[in-house]
Amino acid sequence: MEMKQIKYVLIMLLLFSSITFICASNIPRIEPYVNDFAGLLNSQEITQLNLVADAIEKNTTYEIAIVTVQSTGGQDRLEYANMIGDENGVGKKDADNGIVVLWSVGDDQGGAIATGRGSESFVTDAVTGRIGRASRSYFDKGEYYNGMNYIVTELDKVIVMHQTPVNNSDAGTPVDIGGLPKDRKSVV
Repeated sequence: MEMKQIKYVLIMLLLFSSITFICASNIPRIEPYVNDFAGLLNSQEITQLNLVADAIEKNTTYEIAIVTVQSTGGQDRLEYANMIGDENGVGKKDADNGIVVLWSVGDDQGGAIATGRGSESFVTDAVTGRIGRASRSYFDKGEYYNGMNYIVTELDKVIVMHQTPVNNSDAGTPVDIGGLPKDRKSVV
């Protein structure tokens, strides 16, 4: 390689690294489970959603992060939600089973549901699209808690339906409403 080509490659790598750093620095640091950076929820609503998300994780190991932001800074909402999940380690590392529920209120108003690879086989684009469309009326009316609660409850139902028993000892387990073993029932 000529010196000119090496300089060009180095400049491009430096530029790419800078852009990646700038994009990553705009990603908020989150804590389990609800992160209301846009100030759309009251403390009671945050507590309730935290309890639901905590119960989902305890019952299924899936981690759901609920994030509201003023803006995604011009980034695609789904990409932004994916970056939040990646940068903050949402989900179990070995299972990649995190889900980020995002709502942005700025110029890029709207939501996104981003899934880790461990859940995308059953929490598909079609499933998240259906859940998103069904919840949209809550957000349009400013009922952010009801919208988030609907999404999380629906995700829980989908996750629970696709949980596989850890062993065959569940075969004789008494069954509760919905035909799910008591230790696998949905948190509602």
